[in-house]
Amino acid sequence: FKFCILSMTGANESIQETDFIFFCRYFKQIEDQQRHFNLSPLDISLINPNTFTCPIFRSKPDAEITRKIYRQVPVLENESTGENPWGITFKQGLFNMSSDSGLFHNEPSAGRLPLYEAKMFHQFDHRFSTYEGATQANLNAGILPQATAEMKQDFNFAVMPRYWVDRSEVENRLAGKWARKWLLGWRDITNSVSQRTVISSLFPLAGCGDTALLMLPDPKFIKIIGCLYVNLNVFVFDFVARQKVGGNHLKFFTMRQLPVIPPDRYTEADINFIAPRVLELTYTAWDIKPFADDLWSSAVEEWFKGGVGEEGSSGVEQNPPHHSTTPLLPLSKVGEKGSSGVDLGGIDSSHSPTPLPHHSPTPLPHHSSTPLLHHILTQWEANHDTTIQQLLSRPEDLARGDELSRYVLSTYTNISQGRAVWDDFPDSEGWSIYTRQHRRGLREREQGGLHSISSDRPGIPQGTGNPSDSVSTSQPSSPRSDSTLATTVRENRENVESVHSVSAKQLVLSGVVEEGNSEVGEEENSRVDSTPPLPYSTTLPLPPFIWNEDRRAILRAELDAYYAKLYGLTRDELRYILDPADVYGPDFPSETFRVLKNNEIKKYGEYRTQRLVLEAWDKLGF
Repeated sequence: FKFCILSMTGANESIQETDFIFFCRYFKQIEDQQRHFNLSPLDISLINPNTFTCPIFRSKPDAEITRKIYRQVPVLENESTGENPWGITFKQGLFNMSSDSGLFHNEPSAGRLPLYEAKMFHQFDHRFSTYEGATQANLNAGILPQATAEMKQDFNFAVMPRYWVDRSEVENRLAGKWARKWLLGWRDITNSVSQRTVISSLFPLAGCGDTALLMLPDPKFIKIIGCLYVNLNVFVFDFVARQKVGGNHLKFFTMRQLPVIPPDRYTEADINFIAPRVLELTYTAWDIKPFADDLWSSAVEEWFKGGVGEEGSSGVEQNPPHHSTTPLLPLSKVGEKGSSGVDLGGIDSSHSPTPLPHHSPTPLPHHSSTPLLHHILTQWEANHDTTIQQLLSRPEDLARGDELSRYVLSTYTNISQGRAVWDDFPDSEGWSIYTRQHRRGLREREQGGLHSISSDRPGIPQGTGNPSDSVSTSQPSSPRSDSTLATTVRENRENVESVHSVSAKQLVLSGVVEEGNSEVGEEENSRVDSTPPLPYSTTLPLPPFIWNEDRRAILRAELDAYYAKLYGLTRDELRYILDPADVYGPDFPSETFRVLKNNEIKKYGEYRTQRLVLEAWDKLGF
C-alpha cells in the first residue's frame, strides 16, 4: 500500500526548497530526520533534465550523494539541450521475440548468428548462461544453467542460444548505424533490490531479443568505449540507477538520465589504467576478439599519429610516466589462498599495471608517455603468469617445446621487426589444451620456471597468416640481439602514413632493445627515424586472457575505486554506497547492495567486495 501527505501553499508564498520523505510505512517514521531531504526545482531539473520528475530517495545521504554526483557528471543524453557526449544511438534489441519469431531457426548453419537473450549475459561476461542442458523447468522459470568458471577457461566455449537468425537480417537492422563485430547492451528486466540493477555486457555480433537494449556509441570513441562499458557496471553508477528504477524495467528514458562520465573527461593516464583491465575482463574467448582488435587498432593508430612523448590524438601533452611498483591487491588476507588455491598475494609487482596518482574531485589531467599498447601487453603478461623478458631469456623452454613461449616470442619478434602478424585465429583447440595445462602449471611457474607444455598439435602460426603452418622448435631471432633492428624499422617506415622519431630510450621503454645496447649506434641513440616497434599489427596479436575469478574480483574492485574518484566521491561516500549499515548502523532506513552483501557473507564469510574496493582505494593512494 502507499499513502501520500501533500502540503500546498498559495501563489503568494515562495518556496525555495521542498521537504520530502519517502518509503514511510508508519506516521511515526516522519520524526526520523535521516529520512528527510530537501530538493529545489533546480535540483529536480539537474537530476531528471528530460522528464523533470521528482526523484525518490530513502534517506538524506542518498539524496545528498546523488545530487553531488549530478553536479559533477552530466547525464548520458540531455534531450533538453541536445547534449549527447558519446553520440549514443539506442535500439530495443534487433528482434521482437513475438512478432519476429518467424525469422528464428532452431539449428545453426553457415550464414546464421546466435540470437542473444538478455539472460545469457552479465556484467563483464558474455558467456553467463546457456540453453545447453536447460530443462523444461528452467525454461518455464526463465532461468538458464550458468556456465562454470572451468567452462569459461576454455577460449572456445560459447553459450548456446535457443534460436539462430540469418546474418543478413542482423546486418540489415544495423546498416548505417553500426559496423563493428560486437555489440554493447544492457538488460531491460531488472529491479532496485537485486544483487545488481544495471547489468551491461559486450557480446559478439549476434541477433538479440527485445529485452537486450542496445547502446551504439559514436565509432570515433572506439579507444575509450571500454571506459564507457566499465562506467555502466561500477557500483557508483548502479547506486544512482537504484534511486531511479521503481519497477522491473530499465528503459531508455531512465538510462538517458543517468550520470555517465563524458569522453572528454578521460585523460591518457585514465585510459591506460582502465583499458587494459577492461580488456582482461572482456577478452576471455575467441568470439569476442573483434572488440580486442578494435581497441588494439585504435591504440596503434594513436601511436602512429602522435608518436612517443609528443602530443597525441587526445590533445594532451604527455609527461614522464608515474612509476610505482604497487602490485595487484591480494584477494585473500596475508598468508591465505584464494578459492583457486593460488596465492595471489605473491604476484610479482613487475607484472601488474602501474597504478595512477590520485584524482581530485574534479578529475584533472594526469599524463603518461608510456603507450597504451605497453599497458595492454603488461596486463596480458600478468594474466598468463609470464613475461616476454622471461621468454627471451630462457631458450631451454623453447627447446622443450613450450607452445606459449614459441608463440609469444614469434609474435613479439614479428611485431618488433615490422613483419606481418597473423590476422586469423590460431588453432583454437590447441589453445584450449594450453589453458588446461597452464592452470595445472601455475604453481610450477611461481616456483621459478616456465611450465613446459607438451601437445601433439601441429603448431602455431609464425607470422604467416596461415593457421596451418608449423613452428620450428628452434629459437627465433631475438629482437634484443638483432643487429639490424634500427635498419629494419627504418626500412619499414613506408608502410605507415605517419612516422615519428623514436629515441633509443623510448625503444627501451617499449622493451625492444636494452639501454646501452652496442648494436644501436650513436646516431640511433640520439634520433632513430623509425616506425614505432611494437604496434605493427592492427589486430591484437595475442590469445585471450585466462578466466581467473580471483584476479577478476581484484580488477573489478580497482575499477570501482577508480570510478568513485572520477565521480568526485570521498572514501566515506564510497563506503556508504557499498553498505549504509556499515556507516550508520543496522537500523538505518536505506539500503544499497544488501543482497550482494548477504550472498558474499554466505559464500566467503565476509562482504568481500566491500573489503576489496576499499583496499583498492587505499592502495591507489586516493
